[in-house]
Amino acid sequence: MVVKGELDFAVVPSFEGAPGISHQLLARDRETLVSARQGKIRNIRPIRLRDRGPLKVIVPGPQNTRRRNIETYFTSNGVTVSQRLELDAMMGTLQFIAASD
Repeated sequence: MVVKGELDFAVVPSFEGAPGISHQLLARDRETLVSARQGKIRNIRPIRLRDRGPLKVIVPGPQNTRRRNIETYFTSNGVTVSQRLELDAMMGTLQFIAASD
């Protein structure tokens, strides 16, 4: 929509760039592992995901830049994933996690 002139600018979670678009990093954020309350992971502590596998994960769809970053992290850090569910809605993701294992 920016390229078409329908928007003057956009704030997006992550952007790899595109012809005709100038972009600048606004802020950095961390990816956060969220698990059901009954999970055995202690709150707000760094962990090594490769030590927690195989994992069942919910990730954004393949068109999402964050997905590519997450998959790159899994591959480069030896994280074993047994199941992937693609879901782009954050509230739906959190509700699904709260009701699952």
